[in-house]
Amino acid sequence: TKSELDVFEEAWPSGMMREARMNARSQLAESWSYGHNLRQIEKAAGFTQGDLEALRVEFQRICEASPSNDDGSAQTTLDEIQVVTCLEAINFPFSCLATERLVRMYDRDGSGRYDFRELCCLLSAITIAPIDTRLRLAFEAFDASGDGFLELDEARGMAQALARAVHTDVDPTRSAPLVRRDRAKADSGEGKKQLDSCESTAAEFITKLMAFDLNGDGKVSKEEFLMCARLDPTILLAFGYAGDAEGMDGSTRGADETEGGQKGGADGGGSARAIRAMKSAAKREDTRAGSKRGRGCTQQ
Repeated sequence: TKSELDVFEEAWPSGMMREARMNARSQLAESWSYGHNLRQIEKAAGFTQGDLEALRVEFQRICEASPSNDDGSAQTTLDEIQVVTCLEAINFPFSCLATERLVRMYDRDGSGRYDFRELCCLLSAITIAPIDTRLRLAFEAFDASGDGFLELDEARGMAQALARAVHTDVDPTRSAPLVRRDRAKADSGEGKKQLDSCESTAAEFITKLMAFDLNGDGKVSKEEFLMCARLDPTILLAFGYAGDAEGMDGSTRGADETEGGQKGGADGGGSARAIRAMKSAAKREDTRAGSKRGRGCTQQ
């Protein structure tokens, strides 16, 4: 027998039902910016009210700079590319594919768009969460098959990303082969030397990662990775977690509490990194939107 919902949906043309769902999703996404819902996000993500307000301002800047919906209304969510742009501004050592996998973990409804709550939970997970949580996310992002193990090829992908992070003038957001930000320098003797050094570091990381295979089955389990990586200063440094030793036991949010109340790291804390990343992403979106408007005026 058909449920009342099935009968109701059949009575509506598919286009109207799709529009109604989009409107409902948009209203829900917009509601996460309201004050009472910010308190729920504070509990879920761990950011302070001040942090959330700063993040919300930049989130709305990005939405306002984005193309409008078909009905002319402003966007209330970000697309995947915009979220990836936010993460790239943090400069964490994930390849393009690993970043995409990480981002999609937080797309709760599978819509390909991210409301303010989803974005805050993602930013929290990679900036202020306990070290074990961040390492677990890193493992899952590079575990392309999703089987709970790093095979050799997957470990190699992580090793290359970590090597690019160590050699800071190499773009950490690009996937293999190793690529310099400055292509002209890459063609010079200095650039080749730098690339050779980066590849050598990647080889050292792959050796280190495969040494985490404690039972000798030829692959690294999530448990083996967490057990070994959390105690390896080289791995933590490459991931950018070396300043967040507090929370190694998972009992805190993985951040040193300073007098200013900011969390973790020598650069002002995880929350500060998240806010700076959002500001950078919003500025880029403003620039992109301005360029697009300029082209439109020229064509007219």
